[in-house]
Amino acid sequence: MPPTPAAPAGSRSAVTGRRRRRLVLGLCVLGAGLAAVVAAAAAPDPLEAGFRQPPPAARPKTWWHWMNDSVTPAGLTADLEAMARVGLGG
Repeated sequence: MPPTPAAPAGSRSAVTGRRRRRLVLGLCVLGAGLAAVVAAAAAPDPLEAGFRQPPPAARPKTWWHWMNDSVTPAGLTADLEAMARVGLGG
């Protein structure tokens, strides 16, 4: 079978072929972009996770002073619970 001659530059089949190549290329780029977005969303960032839930060793600490004998068991419990609630480590 003899090879088919190339279509003239201004013919309809040449334009259709170019459009088809552009469409295929655009779909490939779109697919690659979507795949990258899905992959990024699926893999959690460990740095962000560490900021949201820091390990106990990374939590802020405080120095706690008692004023003379102004300490009660209920006051100690309330202070410790409040410190734990706001995320102080010790």
